[in-house]
Amino acid sequence: MKKRLFPFILLTGMIFSACQNQCPPLTDHQKADIEKQILEIYDSLIISFTKLDVDGIINVFSSDEFLGYIGSGTEILSKTDLRDNMKGWFSYRNSQKVEQKKVRVNVLTKDIVLVDILRDGQIDLKSGESWAADWSISLIFKKENSGWKIIHDHESTGNVRKSSL
Repeated sequence: MKKRLFPFILLTGMIFSACQNQCPPLTDHQKADIEKQILEIYDSLIISFTKLDVDGIINVFSSDEFLGYIGSGTEILSKTDLRDNMKGWFSYRNSQKVEQKKVRVNVLTKDIVLVDILRDGQIDLKSGESWAADWSISLIFKKENSGWKIIHDHESTGNVRKSSL
């Protein structure tokens, strides 16, 4: 009996200690404040996207803890690679438009936020072709010394429609 009691007490103590070290839950007011901050950053991101402003988009991404970008079969593991690829993608475009369908901000902790986005987009290419699609996007934001930054981005497209202008 004594052999079983010691591991039980040790395990119970470890669980109790871990529970005591967790951050207190955020209040609804704190969550709403963080959500407002994230939505303001996201709105500026959409403006930059619409203007084909690579630097405006890249500035929202973390330099310190960038985990990666995955979209349309492309895997990019550094902010520099993302900038270079984005400049390449945008060099073929005349314009692009975004119409939000749904943006859901999930405040996970005081410094980690998950944003899920559904949107329609249209890309008009310099070749005269036009592409429209539905996008599903997930962004992970982390609060850094310089503010909220994206540390991970995943994008998927569906219902792609191609036409000529």
